Amino acid sequence: MPTERELLALCLRWIQNPQGDAFDKAMLIEAVQAKLAPRPWVGLTGEDQAEISDRLGLASVDWLDLMDAVEAKLKEKNS
Repeated sequence: MPTERELLALCLRWIQNPQGDAFDKAMLIEAVQAKLAPRPWVGLTGEDQAEISDRLGLASVDWLDLMDAVEAKLKEKNS
């Protein structure tokens, strides 16, 4: 998948020469569709949670429950 910069360069090339190569147009359409496709949810691992709680000095079960609740709410809002 192209980077955003590469995608913008491809868009610019197509805008400047709309009669250009059909391959460029197909590639542009595919790249834009890929960028617009929803990304799968990636949650915190147990290791991520432990690192955060250790860094903040908050290792109680209540803190871990709070992290789970916040993550669940974010997942709900972004689905």
